[in-house]
Parts: sequence; structure tokens; C-alpha cells
Amino acid sequence: MRLWVLKTDLMSDNYKKDKDVFYEKYILDFNRALKLKILGFEEFSFGFYYPEKDFQKFQYFVGIKTQDRFSTLAPTYEQCFDFFREKYNLIHNIEKIDGFFRGYYVTDDEKIQEFIDYKNYDKLKLILLDSIIDYLLKRNRNNLT
Repeated sequence: MRLWVLKTDLMSDNYKKDKDVFYEKYILDFNRALKLKILGFEEFSFGFYYPEKDFQKFQYFVGIKTQDRFSTLAPTYEQCFDFFREKYNLIHNIEKIDGFFRGYYVTDDEKIQEFIDYKNYDKLKLILLDSIIDYLLKRNRNNLT
């Protein structure tokens, strides 16, 4: 019986590691998710952030779409890029050319922003995402004033 308990503990540790890898690779961190909330993101997500003591804790909850002033949806990167395309008519692309990655996005006024990273796709994806979020937040602020 004791061996079974040990095996269960090991399985839960492996699950936690797998969950953390999934979270880190595919789910937006809290600060980016909060910016997306400001931009109007309200799509079904795999989880959400909610306040716990001095930090925002991520909670898995497949199929959640609602958020309030205390909780913030936690979308995947692909959901973000789909949201930019559908709501803001902003198209992005990352392509591999001769061993390096090139990323760019085209705004609705046909301006192109381009970024190049020679080795790291994931880093380029974050740079591109941050740039798009900052561009949209700035544009929205300018339209309000």
C-alpha cells in the first residue's frame, strides 16, 4: 500500500511538471493577459488568473469565457493572434528564411512592422506579440483623446 502512495505522488509531480511546461510554452503570462483584457479579449480560454495574496495565480478551467475585475482570462498565443486579426484587422506572420526567423505584422492602414531574430522562434513570437499589444493600446488611447 505504501508503494502505491509513493507512485501516486510521483505521478502528480510529473503531471505538475507537464502542466508547468504547457503553461509556460502556450499560455500568456498575467501581465500580457491583463493588457489583452483591456483590448477587449473575451474568447473561450483554458484558464484564468485570479488574485491570491501578493500575486496572480493561474487556474486551469477549460472553456471559460467570462472575466470580471478580479479574474483575467489566460489565452494561448494563437488565440491572441486570432483576436488581433478578427477584432483589429491586424495580420501577423513569422517565417523561416535561410536559417533565421523573420516576423512582421501589417496594420489596417497598411504599415508594416518587422522584427528579425536569427535563432529563437519563441523569443520572436513574444517580441511580435508585445509590439502588437503596445501598438493597439497606443492606438486606442489616441482614439479616446
